[in-house]
Amino acid sequence: MPGPHLTEPAAMLIRALDRAVGDVARAMAGGP
Repeated sequence: MPGPHLTEPAAMLIRALDRAVGDVARAMAGGP
């Protein structure tokens, strides 16, 4: 990780990955 000062594209990518991981976790847990 490049540190606390992420560039905007990197921050957007990290948010997208985090959202995808959350979706997978909910799907595996049998949530909506």
